[in-house]
Amino acid sequence: MDNLLSVMNRLMKVFAQANVPSIQLPRIAVVGAQSAGKSSVLEALVGRDFLPRGSGIVTRRPLVLHLINEPSLSPTQEYGEFGHLPGKRYTDFNDIRTQIDKATDDEAGTGKAVSNKPIFLTIHSPTVVNLILVDLPGLTKVAVGDQPKDIEKQILAMLEEYIKPENTIILAVSAGNVDLANSDALKLAHKHDPDGHRTLGVITKLDLLDQGTDAADYLNNQVIPLRLGYVGLCLRSQKDINENKSMKNAIEDEEKFFRNHPAYATIASRCGTRYLGQTMSDLLIKHVAKTLPQTRVQIANQLAQVERDLARFGKAPELEGGNQAFMLRAITEFSQRYSTSLEGDVNTGNESKDKASLRGGARLNHVFKESYVTDLLEAKIDLEMNDDQLQIQIRNSFGVNSTLFVPEKCFLQLSSRQIDRFRLPALRCVEKSHYECITLVRQSLGQVDGLTRFPQLRARMMDETQMFLNQLKEKTLQHVTKLIEIEGSFVNVDHPKFNPLKVVETVLKRLEPEVPEPEAQPQQQGQAQPANPAERGRPGQPPPNPKQPQQQPQPQEEEFDEVGIFIRTLTAQDKTKTEIVKKLVEKYYKVVRANVADSIPKAVMFFLVQASRQQMQSELMKRLYRDDLIKSLMKEDEGIALQRKNALERQKVLHEAEMILEDISFTAGVPLSGGGMGGGRAPPRGGYGRPPPGGSNADTYFPK
Repeated sequence: MDNLLSVMNRLMKVFAQANVPSIQLPRIAVVGAQSAGKSSVLEALVGRDFLPRGSGIVTRRPLVLHLINEPSLSPTQEYGEFGHLPGKRYTDFNDIRTQIDKATDDEAGTGKAVSNKPIFLTIHSPTVVNLILVDLPGLTKVAVGDQPKDIEKQILAMLEEYIKPENTIILAVSAGNVDLANSDALKLAHKHDPDGHRTLGVITKLDLLDQGTDAADYLNNQVIPLRLGYVGLCLRSQKDINENKSMKNAIEDEEKFFRNHPAYATIASRCGTRYLGQTMSDLLIKHVAKTLPQTRVQIANQLAQVERDLARFGKAPELEGGNQAFMLRAITEFSQRYSTSLEGDVNTGNESKDKASLRGGARLNHVFKESYVTDLLEAKIDLEMNDDQLQIQIRNSFGVNSTLFVPEKCFLQLSSRQIDRFRLPALRCVEKSHYECITLVRQSLGQVDGLTRFPQLRARMMDETQMFLNQLKEKTLQHVTKLIEIEGSFVNVDHPKFNPLKVVETVLKRLEPEVPEPEAQPQQQGQAQPANPAERGRPGQPPPNPKQPQQQPQPQEEEFDEVGIFIRTLTAQDKTKTEIVKKLVEKYYKVVRANVADSIPKAVMFFLVQASRQQMQSELMKRLYRDDLIKSLMKEDEGIALQRKNALERQKVLHEAEMILEDISFTAGVPLSGGGMGGGRAPPRGGYGRPPPGGSNADTYFPK
């Protein structure tokens, strides 16, 4: 199963070539403070001095270190290779250190700034275990020298980016001569792995503890329990490094230290560099075997998404038959989509808001059937005069003549004037229909495959289409205006829905007074009736006394208008004529309203909607499909071209990753643990670390 690590390393190198952010490969991330001894741990695992050293921050870029055990090599034949320098072997590890410095300066500058772009280094040696781990910059608190002021936030964000994924094993390195309750590495690990299921603790500098103190309780997992436990190390001191103490001698001295120390003798088999290397290798191999099927699925999903993006971006114009062919296809597809939307279709999209709203031709139908009808109903009849003023107009319409019954001339004049009230609703119907057509054009342009890649062509198609619709709108407005004028030019009293006699009959019945029949009075015997009817008086009353003087009737008070013309008081007949005129005008107003409710939408459909649908493609071809325009309009958007280029690179990388996975056959390994990395058995007591005696008191030190 060691070849699984080779697969992971190849995948890491491949994914570093392109932006494939959602695929997180299994890895071990090394975190710790600057003085915790991370570099010494890595060099102890390799058995060579190869990392840059110095004061302050030294590791300024993530270093993805892949160790490959090759028994066929002799210790003098071991070598390293950098991912950015493929094929070049470094047999001198001092040159590896120099190249790491150079690659760091090239990316992050010569100061103390950091970069999250990783360096890939593979070391082939007969003395190393198969392992992949990521060395990260050490945690720092204060910016020094020319470091950015927010260097602490930058480093923290970089570390969290690597350790946050659930498939990352956290190697938390802490110095033993510092209280572990204050360990920055354990605190950061606890933040993203609160249950300690994927954190392996490393305690360095155990030989530097004060005499009489030890870290046995921590190594036995009894203070801050971690599911994977702790490993104690006793590495080379700075004095040993200055004196060129060999790594082999250092490891031997380390083993003697743990065997002979009274506090560590019983756990010596679970301490030391060799045990740490083998433990990390076993953990990673099992985890890779378990997560590799998921990685395969992630790669397949990413590849499908990239292919969808490429389909959206479309091919480069030169690969689609040239600029002319693409423009012809775009105009044709746009015209078809515009026509189809007017005819109506079923929205099968996933957006619920789109399914709950009218689209395309249905919105025009809404304008005709509801919006326009509402405007017509709100256009109320208004004679702009009271009954007295109307009677004056009736009399004025007679001139020197008189009429016996219906004042026809006044009715005709008033009706013509009222019809003009339909002009505004009709014009608004045209404007609303034009707006819906413009909206439909925008939607149809957005649906044309690949048109977003050519913003100039799309903008010009929108402009030309809008000018074409504006021309049709002006023609429609003229025709609609004529329809209203035609209705007002002739009042058709013979219209089948206009029955003036019935209107007059209805008015007369409503205004006819109810006169009660006089009651017959019994005549007294011997009483003579007056011969003159005027002298008889009212029924039931005595006749007037001829000797008494008769009261003369008072003449009615005369009324004059503002210029002194006599206006007599309205009689019952005048009121009847006034009411008849009002009802006739109202009835004919409703007849005309029904006419324009039918004729105006038909005119809009014929002159605007149908004309745009039938002539859209030919108009755009005539306006745009010209040699002097094609070259300038078919300039592809630089952003789209760049996105297509990046997508093609990702597609190539993902295909290569698929081929890498096809080269191996694998089976699921033993799960790492029962926590965040997927269930399974706990490590044995004598294995990765002593299990906690009961529960976890990590929250005591690192509260969430």
